[in-house]
Amino acid sequence: FQGYRYTMSQFSMYQSEKSQDQNSIATDPLFVDALNHDFHLQPTSLAIDAGTDVGLTTDFEGNPIVGILDIGAFEYQF
Repeated sequence: FQGYRYTMSQFSMYQSEKSQDQNSIATDPLFVDALNHDFHLQPTSLAIDAGTDVGLTTDFEGNPIVGILDIGAFEYQF
């Protein structure tokens, strides 16, 4: 960013120094099996209930979005 390369371990420093991405999450989303293209979320994922309302009522598979939107294509199914 602006001539400086930050690593993931420096993300909070980047947020503070550059006043960018204050609401971002920089962590492993904990997909079920990314290597085999299963991008559903595991129960402990920080992406669950961390999205922003963009007017969707269903996820990529047609499952209803209840409460706060998850980040990603698939709403976590409890």
